[in-house]
Amino acid sequence: MQHKYQLVADTLRTAIQRGDYEQTMLLPTEQALCQKFQVSRQTVRQALSILASEGLIERRQGSGSHILDQAPPKRLTIAVITTYISNYIFPSILREMETVLAANNAAPTLFSTHNQVSNERRVLQSLLDHVHPDGILVEGSKTSLPNPNLDLYRALMDRGIPLVFMHGSYRRLPGSLSVLDDNYGG
Repeated sequence: MQHKYQLVADTLRTAIQRGDYEQTMLLPTEQALCQKFQVSRQTVRQALSILASEGLIERRQGSGSHILDQAPPKRLTIAVITTYISNYIFPSILREMETVLAANNAAPTLFSTHNQVSNERRVLQSLLDHVHPDGILVEGSKTSLPNPNLDLYRALMDRGIPLVFMHGSYRRLPGSLSVLDDNYGG
């Protein structure tokens, strides 16, 4: 059975997230909340303490409980590096990828290497210097050959940027994930 203060906190949290108090950005007084929920003042104070600890409200003596601005979640940027964007199966893969990323508050930033390791190097250096993505999906250039860009991939991984390779990977780059076309749900 849920405690009364938890029920009050849950109800107020839902109302705040729903935008019920957007106009005033202020919760009702403790006394008004006591009457609304038919609970003691101590119960209301416990509920408000929970909301304050979650960063939803700020309690100000003599002024009430103010609702704090809730910044929308940060939109993630996922760098997508492919050999070719418009050839073969990539348009359909990119459409599906964009759908999945959008559903998860992320957006792709596309790069094409034309299957050249020199172009791949320029893209990777740009990601390190300017773009700072939250993750990288890579179709590596000439993955069956030794790659001179492993230092840049390692630098990205050292920054904590997740790498996921599509359709192959570089054997000398341990710690990266690889998704092949026969992986269910890739």
